[in-house]
Amino acid sequence: MQYVGLNMGEIRRKNRASILTYINENGPSSRKEMAEATKLTPSAISQMTRTMITDGLLDEVGRVLEEGVGRKQVLVDINYDYRLIVAINIEPDWTTIALANLRGDARKHVTISTRKDHPQSFMKEIAKHCRQMIQDETISVVGASVGITGIVDVESGTSIHAYGIWDQEVEVCKLLEAELAIPVTIENNVKSFALAELLYGYGRQYNNLMVLKWGPGVGSTLIVNKEIYGGRHGKAGEIGHMIVEKNGRLCTCGRHGCLETKVSYQAMQEICSFAPEDFSKVYTEAVESHSADKFNEKIDILAQTLVNSMTIISPNRVVLCGSMFRSQLIRQRLIEAVKEYDSSYDEAKIFYTDLADREDYIGPVANFVHYGLAYGDIL
Repeated sequence: MQYVGLNMGEIRRKNRASILTYINENGPSSRKEMAEATKLTPSAISQMTRTMITDGLLDEVGRVLEEGVGRKQVLVDINYDYRLIVAINIEPDWTTIALANLRGDARKHVTISTRKDHPQSFMKEIAKHCRQMIQDETISVVGASVGITGIVDVESGTSIHAYGIWDQEVEVCKLLEAELAIPVTIENNVKSFALAELLYGYGRQYNNLMVLKWGPGVGSTLIVNKEIYGGRHGKAGEIGHMIVEKNGRLCTCGRHGCLETKVSYQAMQEICSFAPEDFSKVYTEAVESHSADKFNEKIDILAQTLVNSMTIISPNRVVLCGSMFRSQLIRQRLIEAVKEYDSSYDEAKIFYTDLADREDYIGPVANFVHYGLAYGDIL
């Protein structure tokens, strides 16, 4: 594998990242398989895997008989417990803090109320919980990662506008790094979850995906050729802020008539009062009592906007996530509504995430690991 205009250190980092990415996507692999897939020489693969095994990042996990040759190949896998990551997911109502390994398996986990009055003080509160989790750990913590709603500046580590939380810019990474003395990364929460799909979910099978999150707001992002597509301002594919009603209600983004003003949790509250985690129960009861028409009207608006987006984007698959999609009945109703507009999108193309049990923190973990894979040396 050749890279133009890179120095040797950069080449080594990219080659290392190629090896780690291949193993993460394919599971335990032989050095021969890695060489064929990455186009690196067998000697380069041997040298780099030997270094990573010595460091503890890789493990030799067994042997498999090489077909047609009769000799056994040694399999190598990532040691996902090599380092730990502090994952922080900030949503409008709740913030989740977890201490997880490189695969996103949480060792510790806590949920606290999101403070909207004073973000600097809230960062100190988050840091306090992080320190409590980190203390007495025998495995090294490599860094922290934040997922948050709205617009972020990844380079400066700043939340530009956290929809439904803060209107002002907040230097999230700078504040947390000062408290924790470890590197901190930040990304939009839906994009972070899309990275989780890339690393641990359906993104390992499909090159082009649309990830749709519903609850409490509506968020989406695109995976194109196994990369997160953000567009000029990182907002490409964001259907929650597509305008569906001229001169409609003011949205948290500052515009009027966005999809989110019609189908967000807050908008659904106009039908009846319920907690976000109870939507499955409320909707099921409404269907059973033949009083789900108003809910179905909201789902139909979401389906129509989704179909319009898919017509332009044409993803291989759509992955659903978020608290409002936890009921199979709700997901099925959305798919039925989608099929009424475009019969080519059905159950075979619209999936529910298989990361649901880790949805409240897996995104930030994936963001940090993805960054580590991309640069090859921070893990």
